[in-house]
Amino acid sequence: MAGFSSLFPDESLIAALGDDAVYLNHCSEPVSLKVVFEFDLQRTGGDGYTIESQTEVEFLQCAIPNKPARGDVIVFEDVPYEVDAITMIDDAYYRVVVKK
Repeated sequence: MAGFSSLFPDESLIAALGDDAVYLNHCSEPVSLKVVFEFDLQRTGGDGYTIESQTEVEFLQCAIPNKPARGDVIVFEDVPYEVDAITMIDDAYYRVVVKK
């Protein structure tokens, strides 16, 4: 029996769940890609209070030629979002915090 993850390759998932965006950085040409935006994610401190809300974006590593860097821009629905930090790098995806 095939493994569950083999039935849903990353490229198929992001194609189905992602939205169109453009990735801009100073090292390469603009890149069209699929992204998953998550707005108003809340970070909480040790005492359980909300420290801040942030927007995070997830996309496939193979979608861009270079590792994301602070100051890169993701244009989504004609709104530019600047990469502020990388929060996750795994075998297939990048997850970054962005700000308007």
